[in-house]
Amino acid sequence: MQIKNSALCKILRRCVYLCTIHPQECFLEKERKLGKSNKFSSIKQYEGIHKGQRCFIVATGPSLNTKDYLKLKNEHTIGVNALCLWFKEQKMETEYFVVSDDDVFKRIESILDKAVHTKVFISERIQKHCTVPTKYQLFPVNIWNRFTENSNKKRFSNDISVCSYDEETVVFHAIQLAVYMGFKEIYLLGTDCNYNQKKNYAVDHGKEVDKTLGFKMLKSYEVVKKYEKVFGFKIFNVTRGGMLEIFERKNLDEILADKKLF
Repeated sequence: MQIKNSALCKILRRCVYLCTIHPQECFLEKERKLGKSNKFSSIKQYEGIHKGQRCFIVATGPSLNTKDYLKLKNEHTIGVNALCLWFKEQKMETEYFVVSDDDVFKRIESILDKAVHTKVFISERIQKHCTVPTKYQLFPVNIWNRFTENSNKKRFSNDISVCSYDEETVVFHAIQLAVYMGFKEIYLLGTDCNYNQKKNYAVDHGKEVDKTLGFKMLKSYEVVKKYEKVFGFKIFNVTRGGMLEIFERKNLDEILADKKLF
């Protein structure tokens, strides 16, 4: 039977091409399909809603303290991972919250469920292993960056309704979310990138730590740095100490005293 020019043959050839010759293309193919899908259309309500504003992404590195956290009460904030364990204790929730790891989600889901004001964004991959409440916003993830060692080929998305590229840190997703929302100034707090200490987290999510993770994170932040001018945003590091020197350092207290954009 001649199937050389049939639709079936074309599909088979495409599968061989994607999965055998160029496996990375699988994830770009997924991205193209997601761009035409309505599955994540609800996330579009957040596109550009903070155009020209600034935000603070709060990670859980050991330098983070409750005093600095509470200083952000009147700022736009995006929290990640186990930071939600402070919500009730400190009587303050971040405005937005991002989780991309299913093991972390399993450890914090009962606490996160009690959050009242924060808008939660969950990686679609978590849904494969956990029951994700419908009140949370799922976002599509593309793991292209996991399959290339060439930093020049690594990608960053300014449209997470299509995809958010995965990297070594959940902050990578949080930054893509911030850019999608239109934030122009993005400040990182608690991004120590140092896992060779007695205490690796200010708020521990219970997950075992790879001591080389800090160096891997630095590579992820190098990818972000390349896209600052491309998408018109600027990142500053207001972490107290740590190993992250890729972004210009600023003093948190001075920044909070100055409301002007750069």
